[in-house]
Amino acid sequence: MRKLITWFIGLGASGEINQYRFRTGALTNITFLVLSVISFGAVFIVHLPVGDRLAGLVSAVFGVCYLTGIGVQARGWHMGARAWLVLLVSLHYVTICTVMGPYAGVEIYGLAFAGSPFLLFARKERMELFASLAVLAMALIVGQSLMYSVGPLGTASDHSFAASRIFAFMAMAVYLGAVIGYYRMAVHRAEDNLLIEKGRTEDLLANILPEPISARLKRLENPIADRFEEVTVMFADLAGFTNFANRNPASEVVRLLNEIFCAFDEMADHYRLEKIKTIGDAYMIAAGLPGGTQDAAAAAEMAQRMQQLINVIQERDHYDIGLRVGIHVGSAVAGVIGKRKFTYDLWGDTVNLASRLQEAAPVGKVLVSAQARERLDGRFAFEPGGIMDIRGIGRVGTFFLLGAADIPDDGLLKLRA
Repeated sequence: MRKLITWFIGLGASGEINQYRFRTGALTNITFLVLSVISFGAVFIVHLPVGDRLAGLVSAVFGVCYLTGIGVQARGWHMGARAWLVLLVSLHYVTICTVMGPYAGVEIYGLAFAGSPFLLFARKERMELFASLAVLAMALIVGQSLMYSVGPLGTASDHSFAASRIFAFMAMAVYLGAVIGYYRMAVHRAEDNLLIEKGRTEDLLANILPEPISARLKRLENPIADRFEEVTVMFADLAGFTNFANRNPASEVVRLLNEIFCAFDEMADHYRLEKIKTIGDAYMIAAGLPGGTQDAAAAAEMAQRMQQLINVIQERDHYDIGLRVGIHVGSAVAGVIGKRKFTYDLWGDTVNLASRLQEAAPVGKVLVSAQARERLDGRFAFEPGGIMDIRGIGRVGTFFLLGAADIPDDGLLKLRA
């Protein structure tokens, strides 16, 4: 039954991307159906039992006309169906007022139908709305005038007038109940969709920004900018990947890069490090930002895991690729930039030096600055890398991070078979 109702409501309107057209189309279907039921109900409940054949004939004719309107709507002629509905309602009201006269309670229909254009026309359809209101207003005036000056033309008795008034109240209750029921269903559906979209937005923000930063963004804080006195920045670059990309199919290139970076993402989550961005085949993370770890050792341990991951891939696939890693600790500015495709990024000499250390690192090595070595001293072993002339910065003392060969099996290095 529920599927049947859903099918009928969406008749001629299903598949519409424009929600206004779907809503107005659904309400048009409901109105046509309810009015046809009311019309045929009046024939068999009110008019024929008392022998008022003229009123019964009028109601039957309009009941059939309302059903034809459903056919018009089913063909996707939205505006035509609504115009036909307004015309039918207006003619029906004028006719039934004339036939039934002033004692049958038919003015109840007029009060209900007077506001129907506000439901049937979308917010942008102002001209159509005003035209429909004008037609219905004219029908109300003409119907009331004929009701007292001409009607009743039928053969109804006082008993049938009472039955007609009761039926009119019940019919309008059914009509309003159907409309309110649809709006209730539509509101619930909209609320559910809103919650789903809100969840998707929350997940998207969580993947792009640290949680405290996304909370500030949702509060419409602008600009979002902070200075941190101690941030650990790590850059990692896949050496030999450009040649690999030139020699292999695009699908294989993207598959491998996605596999590696997804594994890096899992490591970053494990160590509570903030992934800043990927640049081609380079990967940038940081410690010391809001919502993540403040420990520089997390970045150093992840660097060792990354190197081991690449070694596993080399042994498995025999690809001639490697990894260079650079780490530096210092102050940096962080903030959100952009309007549509916004991003959370870092700026400053700390970022530049970490990038240059990665460029200077030999393949398979992790090169760190003296400041990074100082923060990590006592927790990791180092080998002097000498004084290097770093482009754009000058002479910098460097060290190679030496990691233990054994790393606990926690699933971070598991790849596809």
